[in-house]
Amino acid sequence: MEFAEFLKDNYEIVERRVREVTERLLGIPYQHNGRTRAGVDCLGLFYLFFKELGIEFPIDYKRGYIGQDWYKTVPDRYITGLRNI
Repeated sequence: MEFAEFLKDNYEIVERRVREVTERLLGIPYQHNGRTRAGVDCLGLFYLFFKELGIEFPIDYKRGYIGQDWYKTVPDRYITGLRNI
């Protein structure tokens, strides 16, 4: 099933879930390289939002987290992840 077809048939469910996650994430403070509810940066907010929806994006498995220099070593990592979904 294509996502557009799924969304058309389940719009209210998806909208409600996105609103629930958004409400839970409001008020999280800024923290450089933050990836948790204790603090997030812009990438961390993106990462945490999708994680709350059950969609995991790749992390640096050698270190166990998204490195501070991710944009230097693999700048299109998250675009690639989105395309793979």
